[in-house]
Amino acid sequence: MSDSRSHFYSALTGGLVVAVVMAMLPATAATGDVAKMGQWNRAGTQTVFTAAAGTTLQVRNTRTTGIPLRLIGDASMPPMQVSSDVLVANLNADLLDGMGASAFAADGHPHAWADLTSGIPADLADGDDDTVYTDPEAVAAVLAADGTESGLDADLLDGHDTGYFAIDGHGHTVTDLSDVTLTSIGVGELLRWTGTAWVNATLSEAGIAAAIHN
Repeated sequence: MSDSRSHFYSALTGGLVVAVVMAMLPATAATGDVAKMGQWNRAGTQTVFTAAAGTTLQVRNTRTTGIPLRLIGDASMPPMQVSSDVLVANLNADLLDGMGASAFAADGHPHAWADLTSGIPADLADGDDDTVYTDPEAVAAVLAADGTESGLDADLLDGHDTGYFAIDGHGHTVTDLSDVTLTSIGVGELLRWTGTAWVNATLSEAGIAAAIHN
């Protein structure tokens, strides 16, 4: 009888020790178990979440020091895979095709002549100064290429508009002469030189006596 009691107490003591040890160890969820929050969940097969409508899985973390979602995988494998190329709003990536933002140019950026690497005409890329024209050189180049009838229609000629010049084939009258002064011209008058200008004068004013005919 004493041996039976001894075996009973030994078995009871062993069971209590196992129970205490199991209680002290963290519980984990295995394949087929319900997912347990705040604990490790281990599964030997793939876990699939399927929803009829709306968001299938949502992770919320309002702490400013915590990361809502962390994906850890082998360094040789991508951390996740998607089946759609639809734009993800507000997704801010660190790299694009393995390159940071500094590897790209901003939209609308300028370029200098030295930045051109192709498509430059040979006569512009020969490095000679003759490919750069001043204003007189540009006009001379046009005239040399197309002659005097180049069709070059300027707004000014030597700084003057067309109203400054006389039209080809124009005529003049006596009054247009700068040293002629005519006033109240009468019949039979002639021009007389006064020493400074030509003026109209009668015969007597010019010192010419009228001829008398019988």
